[in-house]
Amino acid sequence: MSATLGFLDYLYEVVLDRIRSPRPGSYTATIAKQGLAFAVKKMLEESGELGIELLVGSKQRVVEEAADLLYHL
Repeated sequence: MSATLGFLDYLYEVVLDRIRSPRPGSYTATIAKQGLAFAVKKMLEESGELGIELLVGSKQRVVEEAADLLYHL
């Protein structure tokens, strides 16, 4: 398994843990509590931000927005 896939598996487990055992102030728990429609809205927002950075942003901003989108998927 590649390091990237290993990290995505790890991230998935962290997200599940935050949903199953919410911690005060957890961003993940807050999104989960808001429901699927809210989560989809955040995903669309992040994909738009990535698109903008792909057109006019720096490599660093593209990487940051891509990471945000992956998180919200």
